[in-house]
Amino acid sequence: MTEKQQKEVAAQKAVMEVMEKNIARWQSVSEMKKEFDLFVRHIKKMDDHLAVIRKDMAPLKKARLESRKALIDQVFPVISVLRVYAYDTGDRKLGRQVKMKFSDLEKLKGNALTKYCYRVLKRSRALTEQDADAEKAKKKGKETPARSLTEYGLTAKHFDQLQQSLGRFIRDDEVLMHAREEKKKSRKDLDRRIRTNNRLLEKKLDHMMQLFRDTQKTFYNAYVRSRMVAAEPAAVTEKQQQKQDIQHQPGEKQPGKQPEKTPPADTGSASKEPAEDPGPAARNSAAE
Repeated sequence: MTEKQQKEVAAQKAVMEVMEKNIARWQSVSEMKKEFDLFVRHIKKMDDHLAVIRKDMAPLKKARLESRKALIDQVFPVISVLRVYAYDTGDRKLGRQVKMKFSDLEKLKGNALTKYCYRVLKRSRALTEQDADAEKAKKKGKETPARSLTEYGLTAKHFDQLQQSLGRFIRDDEVLMHAREEKKKSRKDLDRRIRTNNRLLEKKLDHMMQLFRDTQKTFYNAYVRSRMVAAEPAAVTEKQQQKQDIQHQPGEKQPGKQPEKTPPADTGSASKEPAEDPGPAARNSAAE
């Protein structure tokens, strides 16, 4: 929420407070009551949006970061063993798929990391099924593959843990993305409602208040004062302040740079020594 929006919301709430305190003075004007009711509904909805906008995202970000780290810690040992398995079995396609380094995994964005871990898990499950088929073939006396994943230390437990870590990361990532999307929607709708209320004030309520200019001067003056809040200049935003800090202001010293000295004007004569004091007697005679 920008400084300008905060100021506009505060100004509209000031108007609402004045109107509600003096409701007995104007509630007989049905059209005015209808517009003010709409005005209040917008403000109440703004409060709902402000609660969403001000929601602390730190716990959600922390949960996603932790689940992301746990997922990488789970998938890296698996792809490391699969890399050896692919080399021994001559599976070039699998070798290319599991060529990731730990630093490469850390660089992947959320969606890319999810897809990659899902492919690794799917391929690992498929290889595990091949091992089960090979065991059945062995019992029947048929030829079996030279190697299986269990010989390299990968078991169903590793894949189950990887699947759990993947599910947790997907859940935390979706929660964070949903919260961000809700904030985005709230900011957009908040801005729309602020502009709508400003139009209600400028096009309707301000004009209808002229009914009470002479008959209800106390109420009218209080309304005018509340409207003057919106007319005050908006506070300097953080970005504007940073921009002002960067720019050099006249009279300020720039760090690391000495101020330039203005050379004395050339009078065409050599520098003079200071004149000697003629003494009190000479000064008195000159005064006479």
